[in-house]
Amino acid sequence: MASRRSCEGKNGASVAVVADPKHEYTRLLIASQPGRWAPAAPRTTSSSAPALLRVRELVVSFPRPTRIGELFSRGDRSFRAVDNVTFEVRAGESFAIVGESGSGKSTIARAIIGLVRPSGGTLQCNGQDVTALSGDALRRFRRSVQMIFQSPYDSLNPRLPIGETIAEPMIRHGLFKPAAARHKAAELLEMVELSPDLAHRRPHAIAFETGLSIADRVGVSEMSVIRFIRSLGYRNLRDLKNATRGKISGDHPDVDNAMERFQVHHDGLAESLKLELKAVVKAYELTGTKEWAGAVDLLATRRTVFVCGFQASKGLALDFANRLKYARPGVHFAEGTAGTFSEVLQAPAKESCLVLFDTIAYARKSMMLARKAQEKKLPIVIVTDMFSHWAHDFTDLVLEGHTYVKTFWDSSASISVIVNLLINSVATKLGRKAEDNFREMVEYGDYFEEFEKVRETLKRGRVKKVTGDR
Repeated sequence: MASRRSCEGKNGASVAVVADPKHEYTRLLIASQPGRWAPAAPRTTSSSAPALLRVRELVVSFPRPTRIGELFSRGDRSFRAVDNVTFEVRAGESFAIVGESGSGKSTIARAIIGLVRPSGGTLQCNGQDVTALSGDALRRFRRSVQMIFQSPYDSLNPRLPIGETIAEPMIRHGLFKPAAARHKAAELLEMVELSPDLAHRRPHAIAFETGLSIADRVGVSEMSVIRFIRSLGYRNLRDLKNATRGKISGDHPDVDNAMERFQVHHDGLAESLKLELKAVVKAYELTGTKEWAGAVDLLATRRTVFVCGFQASKGLALDFANRLKYARPGVHFAEGTAGTFSEVLQAPAKESCLVLFDTIAYARKSMMLARKAQEKKLPIVIVTDMFSHWAHDFTDLVLEGHTYVKTFWDSSASISVIVNLLINSVATKLGRKAEDNFREMVEYGDYFEEFEKVRETLKRGRVKKVTGDR
């Protein structure tokens, strides 16, 4: 019974423990099982039981990045993460999907709850077409169908204190007023044997290891771990965690512990590689979100697109602006050389949009420009990292990259992937117009003798490495 199994699981027959639990923690575990509010005999599921979930021929595809040599190809450049999956889950059933890493299990779950958009097939839950839900209807649906992420860290927003993350759904669904929701969040932390003081900390402050997980890692029994902890003078693992947990440093929790992130790491690059690859996958997953669809629609339809970035993010913004010009006209990198950004703020709001790039350390001018653009009702897309606190104050179209990879400085690789995929999505949406614009840009490059080698390789139908030799 989780980390408490030594309290009662070994002292009574399994039937007796389930039917008449003595320990309070055991009763809590049994009561938490969905559908089991009282001890019951083992159930069998009838084939005539109603299907709560129906998945038919589900397909989820993600776009591949487009290389220059592939721009004019007509074939399907997407890859299928889920291909023609069909199943039903009936009332009373526990249903498992088993497969190797990368086989699409999590993508299926994300599609069911509406975190990614299916490319084909149908999803029905309690007779509702999940793919047709939006707004309040989708919010009501998510009250009854929820996802438990594999990693506890994925369940908590790293930008918010733990208590706020727990309280937010209770407030959004109208279950509690804010003050009552925060009180309930503290109760829930106590229920899982975590200190209510953690409500004011960020997720990294929680040590998620249990006695059982530690035992599995080192190849011993859970009781051996407990005996070792007691030999150190602690009553249990919880006491050890509380004693070793660091104190809150500084008076500004909104820095997201940057000093802990930006330091020299001595544990090699293997973990960094895992985090980098995970960040790339999450960047691809953004392409199935409503925020991505909204950003692509703006970038493909607005007559003028202004792009801006400051400090370390300026290079990312300039690269995006220069490459987006090949997919469509009317793209301008806003330098603000006059000190007013009037070219952005005086543009017609119904014909223009602003794309802001900003990563830690966040530029004061980014927030000032976003605030003024919001006042002018100019649509804004913000490409940033997952630690940004201010972006959501100005727009719903926030595309967040995972930049923390345990290197001395946060990695911009995920932001670069977002840039590439965003340009690809815009070009795909524009179709023939993007191809014609690309040819026109190449012609301008030919005139100024800038892209001779690229033009020659395009004629040969492949892209070769440009050496720069004349």
